[in-house]
Amino acid sequence: MKTYLNYIRKGLDNISIISFADGWLFFLPYLLFYLYFKYFNLEISGLKTIFIILHCGNFLLFLHYLNLAARKIKASELFFWVALLLLFLIPGAYLEFPSDPWEHFRRIFSWQASDFIQDNRVNHKFTYFWGWTLMFDVPLLYRRVALDIYSAFWQLLLAYQFYLLALRLGFSQYWAKVQVVATIFLFGTNLFGFYRYYALSSTPLAYIAYLRALIVLINARNGQIKQLGLLIPLGLIMYYNHWQELMLLCISGVALFLDYITSQKKHLKKIIYVSAIIIPVSFALGAYLVKNPQIIPTESWSLPYVSQWGTFRIWDVKLAYFETFGIHGLISLILAIVFLGKYKTISILALTPYLLMLFPPFVLFFAVVHGNQSNYVTYRALYAFPTSFMFVLGGREILMLLRRKLKLYLPRLQVIVAILILGVIMVLPPMYPYRGRFWFQVYQPPAELSLKSIDVTAKWLVDNRQLNSDCALVSDSATGFLLGTHFNLPIRFFNRPLVYNPSTTLASITSSDALKNYVDANQICKLLIAIPDKMNPPPVSVVGQGSGHWEASLVQKNFTTNKNFEEIADAVLTTGWTKTFVPPFYWLYENSK
Repeated sequence: MKTYLNYIRKGLDNISIISFADGWLFFLPYLLFYLYFKYFNLEISGLKTIFIILHCGNFLLFLHYLNLAARKIKASELFFWVALLLLFLIPGAYLEFPSDPWEHFRRIFSWQASDFIQDNRVNHKFTYFWGWTLMFDVPLLYRRVALDIYSAFWQLLLAYQFYLLALRLGFSQYWAKVQVVATIFLFGTNLFGFYRYYALSSTPLAYIAYLRALIVLINARNGQIKQLGLLIPLGLIMYYNHWQELMLLCISGVALFLDYITSQKKHLKKIIYVSAIIIPVSFALGAYLVKNPQIIPTESWSLPYVSQWGTFRIWDVKLAYFETFGIHGLISLILAIVFLGKYKTISILALTPYLLMLFPPFVLFFAVVHGNQSNYVTYRALYAFPTSFMFVLGGREILMLLRRKLKLYLPRLQVIVAILILGVIMVLPPMYPYRGRFWFQVYQPPAELSLKSIDVTAKWLVDNRQLNSDCALVSDSATGFLLGTHFNLPIRFFNRPLVYNPSTTLASITSSDALKNYVDANQICKLLIAIPDKMNPPPVSVVGQGSGHWEASLVQKNFTTNKNFEEIADAVLTTGWTKTFVPPFYWLYENSK
């Protein structure tokens, strides 16, 4: 009996380690079931049940894994990971309107109205369904709390994968932790940190799979060829969440190939000869294609992001590229060149994305793959490898050099503290051109800009009204998008605007006749109008000001109507409509016919 129990215990140990030690494999069964239901067009009610069973099983299995890990983990390591969890959990999910996380919030809960996977517009990104099966039964007023926990989960898992990559690149456990902290406070674009801004999207799992695939490629380069088989499931996870990570894997694959081939002295002459031919031919081809844009009819291959030579203009400080790496990234690239001989692999991984963006064939490949998407998103190629790795490594080397030159004795702990102090000085300023991401990671936007109080409105409507697609409800864009997110209403009369356009809102209606015509023409049966005197005016968005991604006073303008609009709206009361107060600050006009 004891032998049998030991066999079971050992089996559980092995399964839990395989599932969770690398931070990704436990997602694979979910994806396989998802694809099975998708391609055989089965009802998602059964898939939802399977996911819930997997959640419960994985939770118990993870507790067993933690029990195994607790026997080996040191107090300092436990403190580090708990501190990171609190760093992700306390600020909560970033939900300032109209930032991208609101769209991800909507995509998660859009699954509540789908019967089949194909019914959902984002069915090619399975993480949204995975998240919905965790939160579908959370009461409306507690969804934000659930999203806070969900956001912290993905950020912690991403940090863990960066930790594993740092270990694989040769860093000690101490320096791997420093590298993780550096990615949290330096990695991203504009003032947005990669971790928190994308935490509710499908990107984190795709990027986790990408980082693991990068580790697999490093292992394969060093002789562990059998691991290449893992690229198949990892590739599936990337493809069915955020396919751009496959492109990042190609970029890093090129970097590792360059690292390998340049280590073979017998190939150096061939590399020089081939480069001498390919580079000028490539620039000539790029220049020709730019002058003849009809050959590549895609928005991604156009000015201002593509130069006259067919390269991305990564040197232009006004474009999104510099917004991504900032001053700290520029320092890192210089350090990568300086320490290329000593830290060849990391230096090449850091430099290759930038070199490829100056290589016309890659730019052409990028343009063709992206099709008619805006060439603004081409900055995402720079996500292939965080420059923070070289920033920390170069800073450490410089401090060690100073210690040797000045004959100072600095214990390892002091070196780490010195690096952290220098790093914090660099990551604190979020403004251009510094673009540190520490501020964004801990920033909590005002409740008025996160539309938190309107959750009460949504709850009131749940308890007192039946909303459906047959009855069009019209409100301002901010209110409408929140209600559409909670109730999966079609985005018909409201959207998530980045630029305020008063001509498309109720504010453009200046008479009762115009309102009646608008209502009749659009078959509207409900109007939800904010009452200015009962609400706290939304403040100017600090993030909107600092990033330039949306107008800083956009939320306030969304709630603003004509001063006489209530009087105009009251005119519909003579045609059989009713008027009801909805907390915390709305009038609800309804057609009672």
